[in-house]
Amino acid sequence: MVGERIERTTLNRTTLQRQHLLSRSEHSVLEVISHLIGLQAQIPQDPYVGLWSRSADFEPDSLSQLLNARSALRMVSLRGTIHLLSAADAVGLRAYAQEALDQELRSHGEHKHHLADVDLEPVIAFAKPLLTANALTPTELRALLQLEFPHLNAGALALACRNRLPLVQTPPRGLWQQSGGLRLMTLEGWVGTDSAAISEVQSQAIVRRYLRAFGPASAQDIVTWSRSPLLGRTMENMATELRQYTTANSRPLFDLADAELMPGDSIAPPRFLPEYDNLLLSHRDRSRFGDDSRRQQLGQASAIKGTVLIDGLVGAAWHISRDGRHKPASQSPATLTIEHLDTLASSTRHAVEAEADFLNRLLTPGAAEHRVRLVKLSD
Repeated sequence: MVGERIERTTLNRTTLQRQHLLSRSEHSVLEVISHLIGLQAQIPQDPYVGLWSRSADFEPDSLSQLLNARSALRMVSLRGTIHLLSAADAVGLRAYAQEALDQELRSHGEHKHHLADVDLEPVIAFAKPLLTANALTPTELRALLQLEFPHLNAGALALACRNRLPLVQTPPRGLWQQSGGLRLMTLEGWVGTDSAAISEVQSQAIVRRYLRAFGPASAQDIVTWSRSPLLGRTMENMATELRQYTTANSRPLFDLADAELMPGDSIAPPRFLPEYDNLLLSHRDRSRFGDDSRRQQLGQASAIKGTVLIDGLVGAAWHISRDGRHKPASQSPATLTIEHLDTLASSTRHAVEAEADFLNRLLTPGAAEHRVRLVKLSD
């Protein structure tokens, strides 16, 4: 069945609205995390920027409190990467990452040869109770594995534990502006519940939630977001209950039957995203946020900390620099530099500068001075 035509501007504004990037959400931080089905978190401080851009009156300590209370956590999940998830989603989503994590073990450049023909069941059976009882550093885990399996490569076995067991990166790692070495504990040990098995009901629920946060989208898009072909097949099997649209290049997109679309001319304020953000990593076709040439142009930026959406499109890169000559360093002046692609109208420039100033003050609260600098990238 051919669906009605949907324009790229409508896709852009609709996805931004569902991501709380047209207007910031009034919901709790945990509710926002759950709605987004997690945030990328391989850089521990990135979720704080992502949540600040999406949540009204966001206080960074509120996320730290959730992590300490074990209501939210950081672990390997979607696409085999570290995500910030609600505890409930950690339990429900982890199994969908297993196929990608198994493939990583088979193709890992350093360790695939060490793992060839190794029966990993005794290794996992040995490591699981240890990691359920205590949070261990990678060094501690490797040492224990080396003692138990002296004829095998301990580093490769530790990787197998990372990929076969649902392991949480425990605080203080991930807390607001705190440093902490990596410590790992099983999901069961951390929240008292192990990873749930995949079910058709659960898969359909994930498809609906994905569309509510990232839609309209294609089956290829949800596979890109999750690296789970199963979820792509589930979306296709749900076609009769979903609304269908067609893009200018005839790509079919699915959406929830009751989901509203945003007008393509809706106002899209400037929004700052962290270096890694699921908004820009969760569709196979990312053209709703600008064509590939814009992202390639931003590769010319002198330093990239994150992305700036201007009028809903990828329009700039941003980073913060500190004056290293200042003592103490924690109070050194902080300059947030925005390297943008297009000539900015005066009103747009002021809006970008205001948003940048708020972000700079959030990330560098002790700075003696906060500056914002805009630089146009060469054509």
